[in-house]
Amino acid sequence: MDHRLKYFLLAAEEMNMRKAAEKAFISPQGMSAAIKSLERQYDTVLFIRSPKLILTPQGEALKNAVRQIKTIEDNVAAILSENNLDFCEKITLGILESRYEIAIPDIASAFLKQYPHVKLDMVSGYSRDLEYQTEKQQMDLFIGPDGRYPPNLTSIPLLDEKFALLITQNMLEKYFDGITKAEIDTMKKGIELKDFAHVPLIQYPNYTKFYHAIARYEEENRFHRWRTPCFLFRNYGRIHGLAL
Repeated sequence: MDHRLKYFLLAAEEMNMRKAAEKAFISPQGMSAAIKSLERQYDTVLFIRSPKLILTPQGEALKNAVRQIKTIEDNVAAILSENNLDFCEKITLGILESRYEIAIPDIASAFLKQYPHVKLDMVSGYSRDLEYQTEKQQMDLFIGPDGRYPPNLTSIPLLDEKFALLITQNMLEKYFDGITKAEIDTMKKGIELKDFAHVPLIQYPNYTKFYHAIARYEEENRFHRWRTPCFLFRNYGRIHGLAL
């Protein structure tokens, strides 16, 4: 919309040039100049300015017309903002196969409900492959673990998950001398990984994002990596959605 029409509508609603100028963040002189410019363009008088500000019949007519224009523009903006994905034929989403059952049902259901005309294709793979395909614009976005990603990818946290530590009771008894059933039950409610630094484990390969999540934890808590692999550690970390 022409900025002069926006200024005119403010003045017509406030019926006070100074207050209208303050709302528009311009000077009263700038507000007056914009309205006079409209009056010259339409060869009419929009306001009677003395003894007080009054709209002329032409001013009333223009006020109603500008309100209609504003309503139409607002509606168009809302349509494009809320439903811009309707103009897409397909969205390709990458996700780790192990995360499919956790993340996809709710995401797919909400997406298809809001964008029924858009096809949602899903591709599974390793996080590094999904990252590469997204960076090369071979897919639109992917869901993966928290990590350091290229600057041209935008990362948005989706949800936080806990670490899962798989360890047998025999190993607990071996590495925690004299541990009781009550202490084991307490551990089931949550542990600090640093308290298990002396216990060997099997980790993911060092090229995975999960590996680096553990490495950051170790660095933050200032302890070294376990040496002999004896049990499996599963970590799904913080899930992120990434896209160009």
